Amino acid sequence: MTHHPVDDFHAEQPQSTPDPLPAHQPEPASRTRYCGYHACGQPLAYDGRGRPPEYCPDRRWPGGRTCRQMAAAERAAERAAGLATPLDTFRALSDRLADTAAPLVRQLTELLDAVTQVRDDALARMQEARQAEAAAEQRAREACEAAERAEQARRAAEADRDAALAQAETALAQAKEIQQQAHAAIDAAQQQAQAAIEAAEQRIRHTRQEADDAIQRAWQQVAEAENRRGAAEAAAAVAADRLAEQTHRRELAEQHAQTAEQQAAAAAEQLRQAQAAAAADRAALQQAQRQLADLQRQLAAHRASGKRSPALLRKTAGRGRR
Repeated sequence: MTHHPVDDFHAEQPQSTPDPLPAHQPEPASRTRYCGYHACGQPLAYDGRGRPPEYCPDRRWPGGRTCRQMAAAERAAERAAGLATPLDTFRALSDRLADTAAPLVRQLTELLDAVTQVRDDALARMQEARQAEAAAEQRAREACEAAERAEQARRAAEADRDAALAQAETALAQAKEIQQQAHAAIDAAQQQAQAAIEAAEQRIRHTRQEADDAIQRAWQQVAEAENRRGAAEAAAAVAADRLAEQTHRRELAEQHAQTAEQQAAAAAEQLRQAQAAAAADRAALQQAQRQLADLQRQLAAHRASGKRSPALLRKTAGRGRR
């Protein structure tokens, strides 16, 4: 889209506020010219040589634009709004009026105010038209961008669809192959399962027969155990009777043993007393034997001397009687 130079017209403010057109200026010796850009209105210096200037030669507006560029943008906006011819006529009449009626400026103040109002209204409509055009251009740009994105998305979707179809065909082929392999595996598994079932049934029959035989043997062992238990209970009863008898005998034997111990203790005491008496008798006998030996020695000595003592004979006779 073409970008009009009026897009930013009057939306930007000049870097410095221009001086308003004075309501009345004194008429100089020669005509005073002003900048052709109505928002500027600065007087132009002219020495009378060559073509007189129409715009400020040095003043700059936002974006680095000159008064000539701003006036061109304004005229383009007027043409876009359909106000070019009326405004050109208005400018021409205004210029001729200013040339011929400069002394009457003060009396024409009301006319200038009305003209200013018309100008402001025209500029406002121009601004609205520019904003509407800018919004339309923005919507058109957004629509173009959306269409381009939609086209890109469509192409991407078609590419994704083609890739998905290729993947689906590959997956379908793999699935068919896997299905065939699964059928073969199922058949083999069924055959193995049938063989395993038959082998299991055979083992079950064999195990059941062994279990029946084991149960029969167990019942026989139970019967034998019952018989042995009855015999053991009878033997236990006999053993209990014997134990009771043996216990009675043991108690009697213990009583006899206690009596025997008491008797043995009494006999031992008697033996001890007898041993003590015997020891005393042996001591007395030994004493008597020693005395007898002494007397015999004495007797032998008397016999040897031929003298016999009557006292000694009595003593010897007394000892012999004892």
